[in-house]
Amino acid sequence: MDVVEMVRMVVGIFLVIYGLGVSAYQEFHDVKYVDQHNGVINGIFCIVAGILCCATTIQRGVIIGVIAIPLWGLEQIIIDKIKASNRHINKIEK
Repeated sequence: MDVVEMVRMVVGIFLVIYGLGVSAYQEFHDVKYVDQHNGVINGIFCIVAGILCCATTIQRGVIIGVIAIPLWGLEQIIIDKIKASNRHINKIEK
């Protein structure tokens, strides 16, 4: 692995992690696509850009994709459960 591939891998992993964070923020705070604070940066686009950046070969791209997409799905499930429990708590307080 040469230096360029290592830099692409590091940048790609950063983009995937950043995309997961932005996606979680957007989902938790119900940010619409037009109301995003970072312009048109969407968490899914960052994740896909990170996967493409890491994909120096098709095999690496598939591996990173197989890792990143289930993480995003798991994140969505966890956030939905948190939001559901918050709705339940808010109903009890009222």
